[in-house]
Amino acid sequence: MCTVGFWKDKNNIIHYFKNRDLKNTPINQQIHNSTNGIILSDDSGKYEGLNNKGVFIVGLTLKPLEKQKNMINNIHKVRKDALLFSSDANEALSYIISQYKKNKNFCGSIFIGDSKNIILVEAMFDKIEYIDLSNKHHFVCTNYSTLLQIEGNKDSVSYKRLLNAEALLEEVNGFDDIIDLLSNHSDIISSICRHEFSITRASYIVIPKKKSMYVCEGNPCEQKFIKYHLSE
Repeated sequence: MCTVGFWKDKNNIIHYFKNRDLKNTPINQQIHNSTNGIILSDDSGKYEGLNNKGVFIVGLTLKPLEKQKNMINNIHKVRKDALLFSSDANEALSYIISQYKKNKNFCGSIFIGDSKNIILVEAMFDKIEYIDLSNKHHFVCTNYSTLLQIEGNKDSVSYKRLLNAEALLEEVNGFDDIIDLLSNHSDIISSICRHEFSITRASYIVIPKKKSMYVCEGNPCEQKFIKYHLSE
């Protein structure tokens, strides 16, 4: 149950953000600040973050596809390779689509961005869709499918959380407002900061233009954000 999005300031500088929500299981989450970039990884094989070229890539599991474990593991690998080796958002998109066309064996959502381009990709069995969001001022998504038609989706907790996140994002006017959004506690169903059902394990704000990533390990309502800068 994750929340991902972006907001642009008055200078059109893109601020990406994510709450990484997982079920209450140990994951051995680690932050790597190296020549590859600022990367978060864990025991499940997930890699996401900001690479050394300024490309931000994260993923979301689409509801109700969370039981497709093998296909989810496959998308973890595709996302990792795209993160480690892409020079910009469009190159990452091309790689992801090429891998999907080879065998159509992954499902989920991948959010891609750099300092100019923003792309959302969703894949499910025999379908893959993507949308260029670069011209938007702000956008947010959850585990609710934005592009693919999944029956019963609007009954999900993820959809209710999406409605809350969209309303909160309309009120964002700066960096601190993004932290407030990520720390939101509306109710047990639609809250952005998760303490029930799933738990927010990490929260981050990424500004590729400034080569920086702010990471909070744990719930952003309780923990501080630490600034990391891309290694030269």
